[in-house]
Amino acid sequence: MRNPREVLLRNHEYRMSYSGCDDSFEDYFSHIDYFLNFNGEKKIFFYEDMIQDKKSFMYELYIFLGNGKKSKLDYIINNIELL
Repeated sequence: MRNPREVLLRNHEYRMSYSGCDDSFEDYFSHIDYFLNFNGEKKIFFYEDMIQDKKSFMYELYIFLGNGKKSKLDYIINNIELL
C-alpha cells in the first residue's frame, strides 16, 4: 500500500490537476474498498517498508502467506539483492 497522494501525483506526472482523470481515483479507492470488505485474514504491507528493509519485509510476507517451504524463503533472503 502506498500513500494515496503519492500514488495519484505519480500517476498524473506530478501535476496537481486531475481533471479528466477520475478513473485513477476510482481504481485506487476500489482496491481500498475491496480490502475493507474482504472477510478473510488480511495485512497491510507498505511499499516503503519493502524498500527500506527487504529481508524483513520478505520474512513478514512469508509468515503471512504461510508457505511451508523454508528453503524458498532462505533462497530469497540469500539472493535478495539479485531479485
